[in-house]
Amino acid sequence: VMLMPGRSERARAAAQAHTGALAGDHAVATVQLRQAGVTVVDTLDELFDTTAILLRYPKPMAGGDGAGRGVAFMTGSGAMKNLALDFADSIGLPLPALSHHTTNLLRQKLPAFAVPENPLDYTTIGVRQPGLVGEIVSTLLADDAIACLVLAIPAGPAMAQRDKADHILPALANANKPAILVITGDDGPMEPFFVDAIRASGVPMFRSADRALRALRHVVARTGAVPAKEEGVQPGTAAAINLPGIVPASGVYPEFLGKAWLRQWGLAVPNGDLATTPEDAVRIAQGIGYPVVLKAQASALPHKSDVGGVLVNLKDEAALRAGWQTLYGNIARHRPGLQLDGLLVEAMGAPGLELVMGAKRDPDWGVVLLVGLGGIWIEALKDVRLLPADLPEHAIVAELNLLKAATVLHGLRGAPPVDLLAIARVVRLLGLQMLANPSLLEIDINPLIAYPLGSGLPVVALDALVVVAQAGSTAPVASPHAS
Repeated sequence: VMLMPGRSERARAAAQAHTGALAGDHAVATVQLRQAGVTVVDTLDELFDTTAILLRYPKPMAGGDGAGRGVAFMTGSGAMKNLALDFADSIGLPLPALSHHTTNLLRQKLPAFAVPENPLDYTTIGVRQPGLVGEIVSTLLADDAIACLVLAIPAGPAMAQRDKADHILPALANANKPAILVITGDDGPMEPFFVDAIRASGVPMFRSADRALRALRHVVARTGAVPAKEEGVQPGTAAAINLPGIVPASGVYPEFLGKAWLRQWGLAVPNGDLATTPEDAVRIAQGIGYPVVLKAQASALPHKSDVGGVLVNLKDEAALRAGWQTLYGNIARHRPGLQLDGLLVEAMGAPGLELVMGAKRDPDWGVVLLVGLGGIWIEALKDVRLLPADLPEHAIVAELNLLKAATVLHGLRGAPPVDLLAIARVVRLLGLQMLANPSLLEIDINPLIAYPLGSGLPVVALDALVVVAQAGSTAPVASPHAS
């Protein structure tokens, strides 16, 4: 379990002054560490609390496919039940529904007015029948959907603490799944015999339900990543596809060359070609069909739209010739003296869902991939996932489903769902190329267009920025693109 500084700019600067090993990109480091089986936490409390639980329950929870990874929360307070619901939702901790078998068993134990659900308010029966609370603990933990349990109760007077030590604590200690005890109220006195009984039982005990649930979020998150390592899953490999042409002095490939490379390893790009004269442009447009897009091409122009270097929906030859003049005029006005390689003439892409896909090679931590909603969505929502470079396709699909706006991928307000496996396939191919070719430093594909499931249309890269190490360089060049 690791707590690593460096999320803020000032912390990164301080870490670099202390030790260069901590000066890398914090987000990249977190992705790589978690892939290696390290649980990365955000606060000192989480460091100590998560470790306390894992010391008692070191094995990852069962259910790498998502089953049996939920938390059961039980208490004798309706207010605490609802607070747990809100807090678990805010931190992304699953509190799954109980099975019909479990709810039927609970109905036999609970008062008629109690609701047998998760979280569970077992009402005041614990005061009169503390042994029954222990039975409920065992009933909940026997449910296949439940991987661990939190029992949040006040200490109460000395007699109540004796009842808890004699009847409730043994049920928690004998559980075959993680069982956590929360004694609410930091200032509530606990009798020495009760404290001693808790310590002797080995049951992790907290005075804050919030802290217990935050720690369990990290324990639950270990499931799925750690077993894959234990099962000996090997990373995929691929032959490096060499980039075309001579490496530009800046290390930044113009879009038309970057896209030629994308096409070689299996990512679809719009039909088109580089034109150096208006006649070339007309010939290319006639071959691919109108409407077309015109894009200025130069290694020194990674952000073409900012200087009027992109014109879309040119519907005929007259519009194309006029667009040629307009575009060159825009470049001359915004970037005087810039020498263009030419203009890329491409077919207009069919409408689809805009995504973003990219990769970055951190000098300290290696390759990390990025995938999420693209176009204006990335600016407005910044809804992306950072991934290790060697994830299999099914794991990439699982990460896509963790996006905040994952409902968009599955179809929103009548829109059809997109082909998640097709997206995962190209993300996987990108990661393998980054691993196979150490000269690749950064790749940004935005937008990446995904189409409805069953349409037969491939995922298409409408724009691409590819950055490589400069010839003869032993250190990465400064990226021209905000990561």
